[in-house]
Amino acid sequence: MLWLTLSPFSIALCLKPEEVDDFERQLEVSQFDSRLSIVRYIPENNLTYPINKLRNLAIGNVKTDHFWLTDLDMWPSGGNARTA
Repeated sequence: MLWLTLSPFSIALCLKPEEVDDFERQLEVSQFDSRLSIVRYIPENNLTYPINKLRNLAIGNVKTDHFWLTDLDMWPSGGNARTA
């Protein structure tokens, strides 16, 4: 989605403990845009999905005065930022 806008992105990911090493390896070899900020969260239990915690972590990592909160099932149309 970074190609859709010129703005920075803050993403919070929920990882299981056994996924952390593989995720970190993949992150090291990826060439993500410098506008992308990824917050990792490893819950103490897997009883519920921590949607509120992830939202708050992502918002807390925002680097701008304003932000747009979305979930993976909601994508903006291409070219929105190019009209500014």
